[in-house]
Amino acid sequence: MKPIAPIAAALTLALAACSGEADAPSDGADVDPAGVEAPMYMPVVIPSRFQGVWDYVEGACLPESDLRMEIGSDEILFYESMGKLTGIELEGENSIVLMLAMEGEGERWEQKLRLAFGEDGKTLMPQFFDGDRVYDPMPRQRCN
Repeated sequence: MKPIAPIAAALTLALAACSGEADAPSDGADVDPAGVEAPMYMPVVIPSRFQGVWDYVEGACLPESDLRMEIGSDEILFYESMGKLTGIELEGENSIVLMLAMEGEGERWEQKLRLAFGEDGKTLMPQFFDGDRVYDPMPRQRCN
């Protein structure tokens, strides 16, 4: 009877050679300490359908309107403050919750804001959160 170990070793080497894949040297930049590839960076961005200039539905979309909002890809400009996007929760196609680092009138604070479209699909219904308190949304129209 022939020993199996030398045959098994020869088969293993033959299979490894046939795979055609060589292990490329790695500088470790794309691998975390646990040996798992690090995820690619995905920027936090407000979906484009929410972006634009919005004002109260009875407003005139003038820059001096105190309910005007300019929503960009990663920030929102309000009348006397601005919020930099720090996080986003997608609630559905027509509703998102934003976490904003706010700054205005010499102060800084964190703000949570839900943006949802009304039943007509055109009216934006921003809803601000203050701790456990949720404020009624004030409908906004898109300005042209």
